[in-house]
Amino acid sequence: MPTSFPAWETRAIGSSEQNNSLNTFSPGAVAGAFFVIGYILPGKGKESAMPENKTKPTEQAPEELMEGLTGGKKEDALALMRLMAEVTGEAPVMWGGSLVGFGKYRYRYASGHAGESARVGFSPRKQALTLYLGYSLEGLDHELEALGKHKRGKGCLYISRLSDIDESALRRLVKKTYEETRDFDFREALK
Repeated sequence: MPTSFPAWETRAIGSSEQNNSLNTFSPGAVAGAFFVIGYILPGKGKESAMPENKTKPTEQAPEELMEGLTGGKKEDALALMRLMAEVTGEAPVMWGGSLVGFGKYRYRYASGHAGESARVGFSPRKQALTLYLGYSLEGLDHELEALGKHKRGKGCLYISRLSDIDESALRRLVKKTYEETRDFDFREALK
């Protein structure tokens, strides 16, 4: 799969389209953020396999996921859940069996595949808390420098312990990425 794409400017789908607002994002970052669904091979016009998105909202209570955690991971996960709920104003919702999400957005890939994903969320993994913060962490260097000890992917952060992180910087980062994550349609970029 290609590792980088040019940034594209697209029209958002949904209510923001009525305001003619535009979103700028990096498609490569979107693919790396939550789910890799499928893509068009450059210059080929052929689609890769498009599996159904299995990470969907469930009826499971997020607290059930936390019950299975031990020691500091459980306290960190509960604290992070409270923080994200306060910052976003959204109730936590389980997406699949291990992602606690807040809010949702709709997407449509150039292939026509469409779905929904959490605007922000986290998963308490064995090695680290994995924070999913929108499409991409591009352009957030200032916020990330203030955060404290972490590792990063395209659209996610890995935090070993919440005590390693500056809480006010984390709140600002969650707020910014939550507010900037909008519905999007790749097909508009190809017109």
